[in-house]
Amino acid sequence: MKKLSLLFLLFMLWGCSAHKPNQIPKQFRKLKNLTVYPVNAKPKDTISFKKNAVYGSTKNILIGQTGPFAVDSSGRVFISGQQNTIYVFKPNGQYLTHFGRKGKGPGEFLSIFNMQIRSNHLYVYDENQLKESVFRLHPLALENTVVLATNRDKFPALKKTFPFIEKLYVRNNNTYLAEFLSSVISRNMHSPQKYPKK
Repeated sequence: MKKLSLLFLLFMLWGCSAHKPNQIPKQFRKLKNLTVYPVNAKPKDTISFKKNAVYGSTKNILIGQTGPFAVDSSGRVFISGQQNTIYVFKPNGQYLTHFGRKGKGPGEFLSIFNMQIRSNHLYVYDENQLKESVFRLHPLALENTVVLATNRDKFPALKKTFPFIEKLYVRNNNTYLAEFLSSVISRNMHSPQKYPKK
C-alpha cells in the first residue's frame, strides 16, 4: 500500500512539473492586450498605504456611528453621525463645525441616506421624509429644501403605484435621477430579516 501511495505521489509531481508554466489556455490566446507573467516574476512596484488623516470623534465631539460622507473641492470632509448631524473636517482631519439635527424642520433629518456635492452645494437626501436638503458650501448654510412627496402629483406614473424612492442622485445640471421600488415591502424583501426567538 505504501509503494502504491508513493508511486501515485511521484506520478502527480511528474504531471505538475511536465506542465509548461507559461502556456496560455486556448480561450485566452486571442485576447488583445494580454500580458503573461512567469510564476517567479518579481513585482516592478511596491504598493504601500500611508495614513494622511483621521476623521472621527474627539474629546469634545462624539460622532458615534457614521453614515454617508462627501468631500468638497477644497478637501473638506462631511460625515453624517448618529444623531442625524453632519460633521465637517479639514482635509488633515481637524474638526471644523457641525450642522443639522434629528427632526422634521428645515435642515433637520430623520435619516441621512445619501450626501453628494454638486456645483458648490451639498445635497442631503432624507429617505424617511422623502426630501432633499440643499446647503451652500460657502458660507455653509441651508439654501433650499425639495420635498419629493409633494411633487408626486405632477407625474401620473408615480401616483398609480405610489413608488418608494430607493436611491436619489443629483446630476451635474442640478436635476435628479431616482431609482424607485413599487413599495416598501418589496424593498424589505432584498434585505435580511430578523425574527424574534421563540
